[in-house]
Amino acid sequence: MGNVCRVRGELSDASRCLKKSLKICLKLSPGSKRDLLLASDNVNSAGLYYDRKMSVEALDFYGRSLEIYLSQYGGLHPTLTHIYQRMASIHFNFKKYDKTLESAKSTVNIVQRIKGANNPAPGSIYKIMAEIYWKQQNHNAALECWMKIKEMIPAPNFNTSTFIDGVDFERVLNWIDMLDHLLWRQC
Repeated sequence: MGNVCRVRGELSDASRCLKKSLKICLKLSPGSKRDLLLASDNVNSAGLYYDRKMSVEALDFYGRSLEIYLSQYGGLHPTLTHIYQRMASIHFNFKKYDKTLESAKSTVNIVQRIKGANNPAPGSIYKIMAEIYWKQQNHNAALECWMKIKEMIPAPNFNTSTFIDGVDFERVLNWIDMLDHLLWRQC
């Protein structure tokens, strides 16, 4: 019910429902089912705080759910990609670039391990990584990230959007051209 209220934009009702759900889960006897319910409730609560732009609280709840998912699944669960991706976004906003890269790399690693090495991680993760590498003046790594995004771009179809996973195609291609030129001049 908390997620239904959240989708409707009734954030105070969503918060109340999620708090009740967490209390109920805590009353259950310890075990994997209880832990998985808690993990799910923690992710939902984190999402609510994320929507409310309460990043510290969101990180706390994402961290709680992360611990449970890691202990239950050993790091191979699709929900972990969501958790790491959101944590990367929050760390990026706080300019904690080392933590951002750590979370982003975890997202890429899990996506590749779950769905196969050729399956790309979300473009938004590569975009964040490219921006951090650029700020760190690691232009080769930034170029690699932009090239990963470029690989996701479908063949030109002018009837569709120029965005995929929150990334603008034209910006990607401009970055790649600029980085290619910059790196070529350094040689």
